[in-house]
Amino acid sequence: MFKSIHLLVLSLLIISFLSCKNDTAKTSGDASPTADEQPKNVTGGVGNINFISKEKIVLNPSSEIILPKEGDTSSVVFYLATPAENAEGKSGLSENGLLRSQILTMTMAKAGLTIVYVDGNSALQTATQLAAANAAELNTFKEEKAIETMKILSKNYRGKRVMVCAKAPIISMMVGQLTGQPSPAVPDYPNNNIYVIVSKGIGDGKLNIINY
Repeated sequence: MFKSIHLLVLSLLIISFLSCKNDTAKTSGDASPTADEQPKNVTGGVGNINFISKEKIVLNPSSEIILPKEGDTSSVVFYLATPAENAEGKSGLSENGLLRSQILTMTMAKAGLTIVYVDGNSALQTATQLAAANAAELNTFKEEKAIETMKILSKNYRGKRVMVCAKAPIISMMVGQLTGQPSPAVPDYPNNNIYVIVSKGIGDGKLNIINY
């Protein structure tokens, strides 16, 4: 008799727990932004990166983006990306942020970058190893100087590969300016996109969006 009551009570507790769990899931689901409310990646992404070299970007499963030859002064190859995320309430990168930074470095270690520009602490932490892997110069710029910085890069680094790691609104603005198209919505986190632009000048660039 006692054993039967014990089993009945245990069963009721399990049912109660599962019911509470489902209610919690429903509540959190109702509070989550809908797909329409989530920031959108720019359309036109062409796939996940296998590797990047000076000559081309190889994508999975079996496609390539051929880049202008290094030294071809008709264009600049821009790589644009947002910084990895910080730990909550901290100035340093989170564990996920560190991992993302490492993956970005491995992905672009042989990209042949000449210079890397960053717009703040998070971007600096994200791109420092990447710059070192490419033996590239590492510089910072202020947000209010973003357009001026982009013009300088477009003029002075023709025939070279350039990386900009900056906050989402800056990347959005740069993509719009370089392509001559409306500035796209670029999400902050998570954002594993690299916006690759072969630019012949301000307003004359071809965009490919690749994922790492």
